[in-house]
Amino acid sequence: MQYLNSLIFSVIGFAFLFSPSSYAQVTGNPVLLTPEDSITLSAMNQILSLFSLALDTKQFGALADVYAPDAVIDAGNNNTLTGLPAITDFYNRTFSNASLQTEHTSTTVIGYNFTSTTAASTSYADAIYFGPPILERFGVFFPNQSLIIREKFINQYKKGSDGAFKISRQRGPIVLVRHDPNDSLRSHY
Repeated sequence: MQYLNSLIFSVIGFAFLFSPSSYAQVTGNPVLLTPEDSITLSAMNQILSLFSLALDTKQFGALADVYAPDAVIDAGNNNTLTGLPAITDFYNRTFSNASLQTEHTSTTVIGYNFTSTTAASTSYADAIYFGPPILERFGVFFPNQSLIIREKFINQYKKGSDGAFKISRQRGPIVLVRHDPNDSLRSHY
């Protein structure tokens, strides 16, 4: 009986943790995910994983499966990229240096505003850079051999004529934490 009571309490606790009101507070979406939303959320995770893989393996052509042809990236400070060619060119110029090794990991993806053809997400990622001093993102110089950045992205997705979701608009990366293990006094939190 104690096991059954624990099980009932666990189920009630689980339902409480994911009640519609708590989900709405976190996501701005007043309802729990439907099965269709769960499939879209899975697609978002795949898209963000492919983005990481494209950068880390320097396979920039794969970004065509991440971004819509008319996608816009707003990285702040008047840094905007419009269209897949500009986005691909930027990432190619930024990450093609053979001596730069990277590891990008998408860690948390919260999906919301689901429709049959659009959706949105807020996601968090870790970017780790290894290699000699480099000129990186928008002219920021990374002076040491490694750098760890925690980033936030706000993405809007749209379904293309092929039925696949792609990022149509992205705000980010929004740097939340920048840690240079070689110079902890200059790290930004």
